[in-house]
Amino acid sequence: MLKENKKIIAVEKPEGDGAIVKRLFPNVYHNHFDPFVLIDEFFVEAPNEFAPHEHSGFEAISYMLGGAFRHEDNQGGCKLLMLAKVLFILRLQEQLVTLMACRSG
Repeated sequence: MLKENKKIIAVEKPEGDGAIVKRLFPNVYHNHFDPFVLIDEFFVEAPNEFAPHEHSGFEAISYMLGGAFRHEDNQGGCKLLMLAKVLFILRLQEQLVTLMACRSG
């Protein structure tokens, strides 16, 4: 028996200060993933940012397709993610995180 391939459409929504996120899942149509999985594509132009928000108990992998982004947390961590680079973050304890678009040149 052949499985039917289904196309999942990302849901676009504003998030933060001038950020647009295309969330593939979870969204209102696909929210049954376990363990928790989040796939986003986002678009932010400098000097806009994602407002400070909490991260706790998960891993994050970010890959930049264009531009640059600065990731800061309330424990002194600061990472710059540039074009074609990967950022891996493990958050076991609660941290307050701010993500800021920046000029890559």
